[in-house]
Amino acid sequence: MENAYQFNAEDSKVYREDLKDNVHRISDLDEDSMLPLHPNCRCTYLSVWDSKTGGDVEPEVINLTPLNELSATNNLNTSYTKYTPNDKLGLPNADTYTIEVKELTDKELFLDKLKKAAASQPADKSWRVDIPDDISFFDNCRMFITKNGSTIAIRDDGDIISVCANNSSNIKDRSSSLLKFATTKGGTKLDSFDGNYGFYRHCGFEPVTHVEFNEEYAPPGWIKQRDNDEHVIFFKYTGNQSKYDTKDDFYDNVPPVTGDDGYDKAYTIRDNKQ
Repeated sequence: MENAYQFNAEDSKVYREDLKDNVHRISDLDEDSMLPLHPNCRCTYLSVWDSKTGGDVEPEVINLTPLNELSATNNLNTSYTKYTPNDKLGLPNADTYTIEVKELTDKELFLDKLKKAAASQPADKSWRVDIPDDISFFDNCRMFITKNGSTIAIRDDGDIISVCANNSSNIKDRSSSLLKFATTKGGTKLDSFDGNYGFYRHCGFEPVTHVEFNEEYAPPGWIKQRDNDEHVIFFKYTGNQSKYDTKDDFYDNVPPVTGDDGYDKAYTIRDNKQ
């Protein structure tokens, strides 16, 4: 184990000079020594155990990660905060709209939660959930999970993504509560396949524009013989229900954005809508 633990070779105050490059032993500390533990540092604290019985002892490894305010709250604190939409407060069934939420900073963990939530949905609906190939998809995002395993994220520009309720448990989150929660965290817009039109309209998201379905970019899980060619609709949160009762009413009044760059153009049109 010699040199297994090397710690701040330039710092004479860490622990005794003659122990600087060896496995650190708590028993070797004297009154002038310090434990090899740095606040706000990414050191690994390797504990080495002696066994008086001669048997094998499995040492523990403790990762010491930076404890800034955000990571301390989200990665080390396992508590959840209850949220109930304002329009449900005081109602007899308000608890059925209450979700317990906490924020994550671990993108891989969030992606794993999203995959599990999507897998809990029926196959003819789960294909609408965008599952990214890479965690960089969640760059510049605030990511939230619920105690029941549901997910939602909000990009810095207010784009709401990864909205997915986990239906695998007996207690299920209401997707409407997830959306309302997102709007309290800066969410102002989203885009979705039109099978969700009625739901988003009910939640106060008004459609601005849309693009037609392109089978070339069909998401994994979409099956031609089973699923419809759903337009992608670009919504903006206003808190009001759209004057268009159905997606067909909307399509009859607002033509689709076309062209190879139709998605990007539709995104911009929606963002520029006052």
